[in-house]
Order: sequence, then C-alpha cells, then structure tokens
Amino acid sequence: MSGLEIIKDILEIVSQIAVAIGIPTVAYQFWQDRRDREYGTFDALDEKYVEFQRICIEYPELDIHDIPFESDPPRELTVLDVKREEAALWILMALFERAFLMYQRHPRKVRRSQFDGWVTQMRQWGERENFRRAWAMLEPGDYDRDFMRWFQSEILAKPAQG
Repeated sequence: MSGLEIIKDILEIVSQIAVAIGIPTVAYQFWQDRRDREYGTFDALDEKYVEFQRICIEYPELDIHDIPFESDPPRELTVLDVKREEAALWILMALFERAFLMYQRHPRKVRRSQFDGWVTQMRQWGERENFRRAWAMLEPGDYDRDFMRWFQSEILAKPAQG
C-alpha cells in the first residue's frame, strides 16, 4: 500500500465517523430547537397573561378578571371605567390572537396540550356580555383576518362547555 492509499483509507474512516456522530447530533439539535420553540411560545404567552392579570388587580371594579362578577359590579362604572374595561378586553383579545397565531405553527400534540386550554378560556370569555360588546366594536383589520374569522365561528358561535 502506498502512502496515498493509506491517507485515503484514513480519510474515509474519519468521514464515516463524522457521519455516524453528525446524524445523531443533528437529530438531537432539531429536537432541542423544537422544544425550545414550544417553551418559548408558552413563556411569551404566559408573560403577557401575567401582565393582563396585573391590570385586573389594578382595576378590581372592572369586570375583566377570569371569574366574572356573580352579580352587579361593586359600583356604577364611570365613562372612564367603561373605556378602561374595553381597552383591557382588547388587550385580552390581542393575547388570544397571539395564542392563535403562535400555536398554529406548532405540531398537533403541542396545540392539543396548550392551545385547547386557551380555546376553553376564549369560549368562557365569549359568553360574557362586556366581552361581546367590545368584540362588536372591532373593525375588520383590527386583528389578524384568519384569527377574527376563526374566533367568530369557533368561539362566539359555539357555547362554552361546562
């Protein structure tokens, strides 16, 4: 065997080792990136939801908390309070839009495990009078067209379960 053939054989072995190590590494990196995207979506939405909850705490007299007032609000709302309530509900709608858009890009398993909870909450909100009033004030381009169409047909047109 010549020196050139030995180098060729060594390079071929090194190449096979690189492929054998590279394929599992790429597969692991793909899995890790996908998992990071899923967690990133969850974290981004969770952060925005916490911000919305801070608004609920700051304005307890508004009917914007997840649990609606069982009877009338604690006091008559002023015109400013009504505007605050509408603005808070539009923030919530933007959060729902974000959840819709972000989870549409994820695999079915992730959508089932995370987005279904959002849909349940959207349906509960969709039954509330103040939410429906705020939704009715929206213009066609205020949110993503696909989201608005989906929300109207899948959330507002269907009652919440249980």
